[in-house]
Amino acid sequence: MSTELKTGRFEKVLIRLTLWATLPLLTGIICWWTAAAVSIYGVLPLTEEIVKHFAIGGLAAGFLAFLLFQRTITANFYLAKIPVVVAVYCFCTVFAFAMAMGVPVLVPLPGIVLGLYSGRRLAHAAAGLEEAIKQAKNTAYLAAGVTGLAGAGSILMAALDNSLASNIGRMLGVDWTRGTILGGAVILLPVLIAVQYLLTKWAVRLAIGRL
Repeated sequence: MSTELKTGRFEKVLIRLTLWATLPLLTGIICWWTAAAVSIYGVLPLTEEIVKHFAIGGLAAGFLAFLLFQRTITANFYLAKIPVVVAVYCFCTVFAFAMAMGVPVLVPLPGIVLGLYSGRRLAHAAAGLEEAIKQAKNTAYLAAGVTGLAGAGSILMAALDNSLASNIGRMLGVDWTRGTILGGAVILLPVLIAVQYLLTKWAVRLAIGRL
């Protein structure tokens, strides 16, 4: 597989816009959650105001890092190490999970983005058809597995916490019992995993353009 990537002008602009939006967000959230954890577990006596400053500092650090290194980051966007890609994807999945308060309704979105990234990476690397099909399946399996873990985590949290089951009921606009919600979640989990697999595989095929 060739690693010489040639990115068009439009795609470079799209990559830079994506990084401008996501890199500061990621660094801001990392700093925010780290400071909050340090405060909650009593490692250091950080006030809410200090935690807020850590979050703002993380945002600023992300903006500054991309401002200084945007050419290098953009040029190597499709050459990122696989563990780095997986780590970023998992972090984004955790963030999507947290944003929906433990309900995995947003979890498929990072998997779709991962599929699009993987497809463009394969296209730029001039991957052969067999290799592209293999990687598309591997990417879909990864996303489906992570989504399955998130769904299982949601079910476990709902089983241990009455408020989460109530939140799910309100989100769906129903007045079901906790047992009914848990039973439905268990039944729907394989569906969620299958949908994630299909969506991610479709995203890879869409991005690569020839599978």
